[in-house]
Amino acid sequence: MLGGLLLIIGAILLVVALLTSWYSFTITESATVEGQSLSGSVQTSLYPGSDYKTTTSGYFGGNTTTCPYAGTTSTSGCSPYARNQTGALYSVAEFLTIGGLVLGLLAGILALMTTGRPGMRKGAMALGILALLLALVTPMVLLAGQPAAIKNDEAQYGGHAPTNGSGPDTSFFGSCSGSSCEGGSPAPGVSISGTWGPSTGWYLSIGAFVVFLLGILIVRGAKGQDAMPAPAPAAPADSSMPSNPPANPPMGSS
Repeated sequence: MLGGLLLIIGAILLVVALLTSWYSFTITESATVEGQSLSGSVQTSLYPGSDYKTTTSGYFGGNTTTCPYAGTTSTSGCSPYARNQTGALYSVAEFLTIGGLVLGLLAGILALMTTGRPGMRKGAMALGILALLLALVTPMVLLAGQPAAIKNDEAQYGGHAPTNGSGPDTSFFGSCSGSSCEGGSPAPGVSISGTWGPSTGWYLSIGAFVVFLLGILIVRGAKGQDAMPAPAPAAPADSSMPSNPPANPPMGSS
């Protein structure tokens, strides 16, 4: 039963992952104007599916805007330029994550019904292994392919110059400050810093992989219960023996 519950928990983790950001990059600027310190930041969060979010704070305002990867001119705060390759990558991530959670859920249900049913146990293990692989492959696909996808998207509309500094188009994890950030040196009196890397959904998918693995190992270990021999039936009573032997005759009787 524990193995089946873990498989279902892994599927639930993937459901939550679908609803949260998988990656974010934040640029923060600060400056001193007439003796007053000012700062602002812009954070871009990438989600599975067709949309990403942009959040501004400080002197950039305080808004969160949902934007399509395909680009739009009708929503304030969104880029009119398409992020086609990045969007395609996150559409694949959405598809793989949905597949993993469905397979994990089915595996968990089967595992809860396997007592004395070795065939059903094998089916639960097979589905669990597929769910495990999808939960691991999805974050690895983003790790391997996302920097190039962002770089190609930016090259199409003349975005940040990749050769001028570091950014999410040069590495999956990272940070920068001053002239090491994309775009070169900031304006006089302005300091700039940036950070980028995976966020909640990416880590939840890896967590689901670990939970699926534990669940599969427990389900596999329980298969020994199916191989235990049934108890031998009790030996039948000997019909030649009287069930109620006669009482001893009284002493002295002939």
